[in-house]
Amino acid sequence: TKITCTPSTSVAGGEANLMRLVSALEGLTTQLSAMQESLERIEEALRNRETGQSQNLQAEDADSSGVNVVDGFSLQLRPRGFGSQYSLTSGMQSDAFDTAEEDHASSDDGDDSAPEDDPNSLEAFLDRIDSLHSKKDTLAETQNDIFEQLEGKCGEVPDDCRLQWRFARVHKVLSDVAKSDGNEEEQKRLIYAGLECAKHALELDEGRWQAHQWYAILLGLIGTYENTQTKISNGKVFKEHVDRAIELNSSDYSLYHLLAQWCFAVAGLSWIERNAAKVLYGEPPTSSYQDAIDNFMAAERLYTGHWKNNKFMIAKCHYALSQYADCRKWLEEASPLPVVSEEDRTCQPEIETLLQKV
Repeated sequence: TKITCTPSTSVAGGEANLMRLVSALEGLTTQLSAMQESLERIEEALRNRETGQSQNLQAEDADSSGVNVVDGFSLQLRPRGFGSQYSLTSGMQSDAFDTAEEDHASSDDGDDSAPEDDPNSLEAFLDRIDSLHSKKDTLAETQNDIFEQLEGKCGEVPDDCRLQWRFARVHKVLSDVAKSDGNEEEQKRLIYAGLECAKHALELDEGRWQAHQWYAILLGLIGTYENTQTKISNGKVFKEHVDRAIELNSSDYSLYHLLAQWCFAVAGLSWIERNAAKVLYGEPPTSSYQDAIDNFMAAERLYTGHWKNNKFMIAKCHYALSQYADCRKWLEEASPLPVVSEEDRTCQPEIETLLQKV
């Protein structure tokens, strides 16, 4: 039997199909929204678990170690289940850049050295601040002293970039102290206040590499408190400032470590994360594990000592590329190195776990 439709029937059928399509799109939107919420809850749970592990580790080691347990800067990564450094959607957390910025501190003073014949000059003051910053004993007391001195000097000389980026730096260090003390509100306050100092430093002198460095670090740290869209946006800005810092000073190893962490994170982005970035900004960030290796190796060449976590990160890159012989080589170099920071303390069990897999 041949069935024919009148024009009115065709229109009605078209409208019904359109309504079903709209309904399906609405359902898909709801599902994607629920998926995003679920991902954020998972990320929050992972952060809470990592915080709990860090606190347990600190309690176990409090009586046996003379090393200050102070978390440093980090980016959160999830590739292959080893470590947690950096994610465009998770923001940066405080547990991976102790080595780059604290325990293996580069020569931040740059061209700020003080004339020997003028102890009262601003340059001499900056020299004294940098000397205090390099001390690792009585960390909280020393850094509070630095904070008070810089706060007073910034009041006297409010428009000097060299003061402002150092003020940003001490905000970051004291935020680590607040975190180790379990004072989350103070940690958050110090991070945002430090970011403002770094921003002011950039406004005063865009050509000062340390201003870009500390702006990037503190921008990364606020990812803990921001929504997913802001975190993705900040990841892009973070990369821009690290690139600019390297352009201004290509001999600082810590900058290459920062860049390598970003490359490692982007190489390990999930399909959902990559497409979320694409929806928001047109093109998702691109990088590879080989890019990360190249930058970690640059840091390795420039750093004059033995950097446990940097070697471990090189091993992780090789593992992600299924280059297991190279992975084992770097793990065997990293494993016997002494634990001199919280970063080293965190990565040592991961080194041992990964050694069992290769």
